Amino acid sequence: MSSVSTTISPFDGDQLSESDPRCKLIGKYLNIFSSRLESGIKRESESAWRFMSKYHTLTEQEVEQAIDKSGSLFRAFSVEARADFIVISFPAKSTYHSANFVSNIKSALKARGINTSLYEFQDDWFMFVYFGTQVETAPLCELFANWCDSLGMKTGADGILIHEVGSLVPFPLQSGFYWLNDRCQKLVRRDELSLEKSLCFLFAEAAQSKNDPEVFKNTFKISALSARAKRAKLFPSATVESTAEPTDTLQFTSAEQDALADVVEDATSSNISVPTPGSVQMAS
Repeated sequence: MSSVSTTISPFDGDQLSESDPRCKLIGKYLNIFSSRLESGIKRESESAWRFMSKYHTLTEQEVEQAIDKSGSLFRAFSVEARADFIVISFPAKSTYHSANFVSNIKSALKARGINTSLYEFQDDWFMFVYFGTQVETAPLCELFANWCDSLGMKTGADGILIHEVGSLVPFPLQSGFYWLNDRCQKLVRRDELSLEKSLCFLFAEAAQSKNDPEVFKNTFKISALSARAKRAKLFPSATVESTAEPTDTLQFTSAEQDALADVVEDATSSNISVPTPGSVQMAS
């Protein structure tokens, strides 16, 4: 699996314009999504991604065809050990595929100083957390998973899907791709824009929303206690305490409480039990 070779953020530098040569714009895109091995593929009629042969190196031309709508196949990249972003998704069939829930999660993250970019592709929602420098993806994904777990939020394909190293994520800007606003409403459809304008839009948003990796790490530094022990501390006091640093706590914000309440309401029709602040579990 290839890796990004530079620690300089691809989101820095001069602002790009749709009048720039296409090769320059495509080159910057390929620098962000640099994985070429263990890629995924599917046709529009297919619901599941298939891994390409581990010996197949995805060519730049194949990536360009996918985002330029000139090919008949959809492409996905494999998450690398080092990258300029991490990806969290809310699959269409997930319990948490709810505009109220996702918008409240975005608000909770923003309250902690974490900016996110939200996209839609084939009904699934993808939340990209861009960084101003290259990061090790696995530790950051683990921190986010711990945060979800401490709040009683289910992770995985039927919950909040945190894309770990080796998992497949569709390349942004393919046909049917949408930018979503903070309320999960469709803002711009990729097919309405030229490839050049789409690339500039993507870069500008990523540059504006990029995060400091250290801020992310410190924000989600929580106790290594078991989930049960964490919840026992969490629900009565509405805090998660850190054994490493007793002064480092994560407070429940009103947005998080509202988000969990929305999940409970959404889950009533599917008989799902969801932990909530102030109780061990609320059964629908």
